[in-house]
Amino acid sequence: TDETFAVKIFKVSLLKRRRIWDNQDHGFKTAFDDVLREIAIMRRLSHANVMNMHDIVDDSGANKLYMVMDYCPRGAIMETESMPCAPLPLDDARAWFADSVVGLEYLHFQGVIHYDLKPDNILINANGQAVISDFGVSRVHATRSDKAIGSPGTPTYTAPEVWGSGTYQARLADV
Repeated sequence: TDETFAVKIFKVSLLKRRRIWDNQDHGFKTAFDDVLREIAIMRRLSHANVMNMHDIVDDSGANKLYMVMDYCPRGAIMETESMPCAPLPLDDARAWFADSVVGLEYLHFQGVIHYDLKPDNILINANGQAVISDFGVSRVHATRSDKAIGSPGTPTYTAPEVWGSGTYQARLADV
C-alpha cells in the first residue's frame, strides 16, 4: 500500500519474567500484563487526536510481539531528554494544545485515564495534528467513577494531588 507505519516491538519472554507491583490493582503482575492492557485499550480507540493501532503481530517463533501503529513523522512536540529546547512556535503550541484537549476529552469519554500525559507522549502526525500516544500505564475506568490512588506516570509530569495518601480524581489529574 506504500503506507508507512510505526512498529513497537516487544520481547515476550523478557516481559513475562519481569514482575512489578501494581498500586492500582494492589498485587504483582508482569510487564507483559501491561502490554496486553495497552493493546486492549488501543483496540477500543479511534480518533484523529489519539494514536491508532492497526494490527498486532504475534511471532511466537521469534518470541516477539509487534504493535503496528500510525507513524507520526514529526515526532514528539518536545523531547524532554534534550531539555532545555527552543520554545514552540506560538501558533503551533495553540493548535497542538487544542488537539490534545480534544484527544483527552475523547479518551475520558471512553473511560480511559492516560496517567502519563507529557510532551514525549504527544506526537505530531504528517498533517501537523497532535496525537496522544503511549497507553502503557493507562487504565480503563469502566464505571463513571474515576477515583484513583497513586500513579504509574512520570513523576515530573504528575499532578500534586497524586502524591497524597488518599484518593484523587484521575480525570482531573490527567488534565
